[in-house]
Amino acid sequence: LGAGLLAIVATSIALLITWGGIQYAWGSPQVIGLGALALAAAVGFLRAQHWVSEPMLPLYLFRERNFALASAMSFIVKGILFAALIFLPLYLQIARHLSATDSGLKLILVMIGAMVTSNLSSRVTSRTGKHKIFVIIGGHITAIAAILLALLGVSTSLVTAGLCFLLLGAGLGFLMNMTAVIARNSVGPGDIGAAVRSHTYVQDTGGVIGLSIFTAIFARRLAEGLTILVPGRITGWQLSTIMFGHIGPAVESVVAFPVSRAVDSVFIWAAVAALIVSVLAWFIVEDPLRAQPGEQ
Repeated sequence: LGAGLLAIVATSIALLITWGGIQYAWGSPQVIGLGALALAAAVGFLRAQHWVSEPMLPLYLFRERNFALASAMSFIVKGILFAALIFLPLYLQIARHLSATDSGLKLILVMIGAMVTSNLSSRVTSRTGKHKIFVIIGGHITAIAAILLALLGVSTSLVTAGLCFLLLGAGLGFLMNMTAVIARNSVGPGDIGAAVRSHTYVQDTGGVIGLSIFTAIFARRLAEGLTILVPGRITGWQLSTIMFGHIGPAVESVVAFPVSRAVDSVFIWAAVAALIVSVLAWFIVEDPLRAQPGEQ
């Protein structure tokens, strides 16, 4: 029951953010109905978790300051990661005219950066017990990388873009690894399994909702850019065609600049989200390390 209700909450919010103001007006019955459904399902989920003997998302874990902070940070970070995995290839394919294969290879730089910093933070934390510094550094690096990505344009050097990808991965690697360590370290040995499960679920839910928010930002900014080129109402089908890359070379050259500007808007807000993570990181209490760090 709990999993079903939480799935309804996540799906309703994702659809509300995606459709609101684009597919349907914010005051339309569809959008209002999705909001009401999300609220009702959320209330039902909280009541169910309070009364069942073995809840899937034990609410008492969120009374622990570090666990709540680490989960909130992971919620945001996963959304930023999903945005990077979706919109950076779109930028490379449409704005820079790279093939799907070449854009995928460029995206490996994000993963390389993440692997390096994840491994580095794990080694240092296991030796020193220090973990707070890494989430602070990770938040700042991610924010800087997102700002730099927001400056990418149709004429930006691919080498420069690649370095920005690498920097973004480095920041996310610190955050994704250390927030998992902090979440595990904030509970007693008997609650580690529940903490890992809950943290992962919150993180994955953040990825879905975060991606929906960034997609709505991208679609709205892209629609504004296309309206300048093609006066009239831009349909959801037309936006989807561009977002999924189902366009020919002639159309691609026309929409390259609007797509680039729309991707920039995504990373402006990603930078804001990363700064929120940085602020939350300062409130982490660096408790003695009880759980061994591992990669997320």
